[in-house]
Amino acid sequence: MKLLKVMEKKRSVREYKHKDVEKETLGKVEMLLDQVPEISDKTEAELVLFYEGEEIYRKLDGIAGYNGLMIKAPHYAVVLTTDTEEAPLIGGYAGEWFSLNLSTLELGSCWIDMNFNEEKVKAALELDTKQRAIGLIAFG
Repeated sequence: MKLLKVMEKKRSVREYKHKDVEKETLGKVEMLLDQVPEISDKTEAELVLFYEGEEIYRKLDGIAGYNGLMIKAPHYAVVLTTDTEEAPLIGGYAGEWFSLNLSTLELGSCWIDMNFNEEKVKAALELDTKQRAIGLIAFG
């Protein structure tokens, strides 16, 4: 599917079916992790996937989400970046690139508000890193 068509068709999905994504499709999602475009010489971006949707939902409910209400999804991804001034911009590009590519796999996605709780999100997800947690994306 041409990227322009994907962009026209893409929408934010806030309600998901309560089933995991097929293993073959998850394999394609994992392959995306090695293809995140390099956008800046100063700031690296990477994504970390979490497959245990129910567990992640429980860990982040009250920390992330809109007004503290977490979106329940089969899977999640966290966008991590080097801690630089341009980190939010680079993380946003990387996360939206990921979201668009999820659409090509016919998966829905939605950015989730972390409510300025980067450190709490990293702690809840046991991410032991100096990188910034710029974004959280639900998908399925």
